[in-house]
Amino acid sequence: MKMAAVATAAVGAYALGWLSRQPQVDAARREASTDGLTRLVNRTGLKRQLRIRSRRTQPYTIYMLDLNGFKPVNDTWGHRAGDELLRQLGARLGICFSQHIVARIGGDEFVVLVDGQQSGPAADVLAAQIADVVAQPVCVPGSPEPVTLTAAIGIARAAGAADPRGALHAADQAMYSSKARGAPYQITVGTRRITNESPLNRVRDARPVRVA
Repeated sequence: MKMAAVATAAVGAYALGWLSRQPQVDAARREASTDGLTRLVNRTGLKRQLRIRSRRTQPYTIYMLDLNGFKPVNDTWGHRAGDELLRQLGARLGICFSQHIVARIGGDEFVVLVDGQQSGPAADVLAAQIADVVAQPVCVPGSPEPVTLTAAIGIARAAGAADPRGALHAADQAMYSSKARGAPYQITVGTRRITNESPLNRVRDARPVRVA
């Protein structure tokens, strides 16, 4: 009986200790998944969200964007200006797309993760909205005028239980292809690519076309 009581007390003490540490553990986990500059989800946190969706066989759509013209901001006005631009843009994306998961995955690359497989007009509209948010002028230290950038956007649709690494790679490839072609955005669906080559300010009215 005495041994059982000791064992019970030990288990109880362990449980209380674990519960008392849990808030710190949760806070550390959140911090590890948060981008230090923008306070958005970081690459680690985004991968975690993708793994969750894969386990649930939940389809999703990745909008990956890379800023056009960001390097000259750093080169001209310094990293302080570049950091401020990223902070402001991250805040805008986080507010405008708060119903989705917005992440900064490194440098001037961001992701908007949307649940469900978006296609056709829905993908066009959201891509245009992202482009519009990026194109709003930003005041940065050292610049006499507000800075205006554009974005190359790659879109990848992933079915349930899709490999998260493959989905991210598809979005990344689509984004860089979009950047190289000068197109506002490109969609990757498996091995099929769909690109929109209209100017950014007309992307809402453009119809995506299939390319080889």
